[in-house]
Amino acid sequence: MWKTGTIADRFTNVCKRAGISCKVINKPKHKVAAEVCDGKSYFDMLKSAISKTLRSTGHMYFIYANYSRVELCRAPRKKLKLILDPDSGMISFTFSKDIDNTANVVKIIQKNVKKSKSKTATASGDDPSKTSFKSVTKKMPSVKCWGKLQITQNKKGKANHAQMVKQAKNVLKQKDLANKTLTIDCLGNLDLVAGNSIEVKIVGYKTIKNCGILKATHNFGTDYNCSLEMKVMASWLANDSTE
Repeated sequence: MWKTGTIADRFTNVCKRAGISCKVINKPKHKVAAEVCDGKSYFDMLKSAISKTLRSTGHMYFIYANYSRVELCRAPRKKLKLILDPDSGMISFTFSKDIDNTANVVKIIQKNVKKSKSKTATASGDDPSKTSFKSVTKKMPSVKCWGKLQITQNKKGKANHAQMVKQAKNVLKQKDLANKTLTIDCLGNLDLVAGNSIEVKIVGYKTIKNCGILKATHNFGTDYNCSLEMKVMASWLANDSTE
């Protein structure tokens, strides 16, 4: 059971329990709500706190293995003075966009069960004759472009109507985005590692400054090159009206 606290609080606690040398490079101010992590690994517990902080603040934190010490950093760790474009270091790139995990309509459900003095034994769940549902639904303009992509969630705890509306808006903020993937093959450079950022210029797209590297594969050999998976910002497409 984790009490309310920052990623740094959870990170140092986990490392202490696991006997790992650690250091907090960038300490976040945002506090993550208390959480029960039954059956989860330490790594998944940290990922949960990192994801919640990202959703709430827009700041991405990551765990970095610095030789014998593990560090908690805020991305980008290093802003490289390096520009990748077709005329400078870039060999090729691929860009894809999908809405597989996108939602533009969110329905928050509140279940009401009428109490009865009679005792019954059933394995089928709630009695339909004594159960009713209320809901709050919010949608986004992208419905006109993508059609209705709806998800349904139960309300949190004893939330009132206003809190249900807020819950729906928060979910839409996270879900009403296309999933974008950018990969780049380029000339090798040892500074191109996950957590650092570079500038990317490709004709037909907006220039991305401080474009984060999510994954880097270095292919050493006669022709040293790198394969990079990048963090694509929501506004990257030059003529994208579906954000």
